[in-house]
Amino acid sequence: MSCLHDFTTLTQSDKLVELGISPKTANMRFHPRRDLGGRLLGWQPLLGNSPMDGCKPCWSSGALIALFPKSSFEDNKVWIRPQENGYVVRYDDYLAIIRDDLVEALVDMVEWCVNEGHIKVYKPKQNSNKAKK
Repeated sequence: MSCLHDFTTLTQSDKLVELGISPKTANMRFHPRRDLGGRLLGWQPLLGNSPMDGCKPCWSSGALIALFPKSSFEDNKVWIRPQENGYVVRYDDYLAIIRDDLVEALVDMVEWCVNEGHIKVYKPKQNSNKAKK
């Protein structure tokens, strides 16, 4: 069992956005690190989700958990249990996912919930300013 980090990787963040998860739900952001010549050296995760040019959204494990629907008792339908071979993330009585990394398990569970319609996704507005002929 390992918990390498408590936030999504850049690849996981891109996957969440592609699934339709609103960047506004992220509680962190990736800020580009550049050298003096402006070349991209990598991405630095930072707390805070205020939009900045060139930044990408990043979710902590807590922000991922907050994406799941609540039950009638106002508790998350998701529960997490560490075990010897990783983390078990279970959604209600539907599915349990076991992964070495907690954030990876949560991202996979979010993907399953989106695909099954348990999590509503963000639909970006279409550009309505099309050129008229």
